[in-house]
Amino acid sequence: MKGYTLYAMSIGFLIVLIAAGCGGEKYRDAKEVMAAQLEAMKTYVSDIEKAENPKEIAESITAYNGEMKKLIPEIKKMNEKFPELSSEEKRPEEMKEAYTEMKEFSEKIQKAMFKVMKYMKDSEVRSAIKEQGELMFGMSRKKIES
Repeated sequence: MKGYTLYAMSIGFLIVLIAAGCGGEKYRDAKEVMAAQLEAMKTYVSDIEKAENPKEIAESITAYNGEMKKLIPEIKKMNEKFPELSSEEKRPEEMKEAYTEMKEFSEKIQKAMFKVMKYMKDSEVRSAIKEQGELMFGMSRKKIES
């Protein structure tokens, strides 16, 4: 359960970082990154919900990890370009709706993780989750250090 908590916190942190990157014309690039992230999240949850065995669960996680590997550099660029969006207090009004959408969808990811937890004895699932945790931790650690 400890691993799940760290994972859920990492996903939550990632969602905050992604949500920080969308809004009006000024934030068009960030909006595109956020849309891609939201699509990856939706696919991930759908794949987890459809999975019927550990192999399918592991494949779903691995596919999401691949998408995140592509998106993380873009997320970091958006956070550097728009540091004002990292703070809920400083976030412009046009950002709040997108932030809310990402936050609400994060609840679906958390629910999907309960299904993943049933398969944690499987080595492929554990390996995929470990990689995912490393991706999220690496991204959040670099954000914290900067």
